[in-house]
Amino acid sequence: MDIHISAGTIVTFAIYAILALGIVGGKLTAFSRNGSILLAGMLITATIFQLINFIALGIVVAYFVSAHLSRHQNAYIRKESWTLVIIGSLALAMHLVPGFHNEVLYQSQGISSSSLPFTLKAGLDKAIAAIVILSLMQGRLLHWKAGEFIQRDLPIMAAGISTVFIVGYVLGIKLDIKFGELTLAFAFFNLFVTCLAEEAFFRLLIQDTLWSVIKHRYAGLIAFAVSAILFTLAHFHTGPGAAERMLLILLAALLYAGVYWRSRHYLTSVTAHFSLNILHLTFFTYPATF
Repeated sequence: MDIHISAGTIVTFAIYAILALGIVGGKLTAFSRNGSILLAGMLITATIFQLINFIALGIVVAYFVSAHLSRHQNAYIRKESWTLVIIGSLALAMHLVPGFHNEVLYQSQGISSSSLPFTLKAGLDKAIAAIVILSLMQGRLLHWKAGEFIQRDLPIMAAGISTVFIVGYVLGIKLDIKFGELTLAFAFFNLFVTCLAEEAFFRLLIQDTLWSVIKHRYAGLIAFAVSAILFTLAHFHTGPGAAERMLLILLAALLYAGVYWRSRHYLTSVTAHFSLNILHLTFFTYPATF
């Protein structure tokens, strides 16, 4: 399972990881002085190494300007800018913005005993969306206490992850233990890109926002259900085994939304999301086949 990764991708995503950790840790944002320097360095590096072209760079700059204006004092400017931010975030996360050249790190018609093709890419567009959403939602990143997580949230998270795998095993997923370069590359990009971005969007932008704006005694439940359904739909599958795969995705969506509903900690849902993904890759057929 050889991984092919260029120097440009390594440098670009090293800068991105520092920026992401700084935002999650509350030390900076993409709009602060140090954050802006890191962001500019990341984009310049990506441009030099042709990970993005000038069209994509222009769109990203416009996206960041919209994000900055979403904090404007004028209500109309804030509203219109937020609309552009949401549209831009979706377009970036769904890889619809032209001009990005996300490097293919690994591609195969099947990993080990899995019969489904798998491709691992360095998704810079999705990473940029994560940076913006986390910067704008930094005020909702409540202080994460490890002791509280271990005592209160970890048992629920472990039970939920175990349930997903037990159901998957009953449906036909096979044990397939593997570890190597692919595992390490998957761990980095899945955690820093996939999990940070998806949990920022579905938990902070959707679930937490609905929870805050809905004036109803069941606001938390409604936000939980809506975010879980949207997450499931965003990962829609067709083809052989689609029904079984969608059931497992729904269970995972309920887990991520559920641990956030219980804790209201972004990092708790990120931990649940990453733990399930890395355990799936390491110990079972990936992608899941039935």
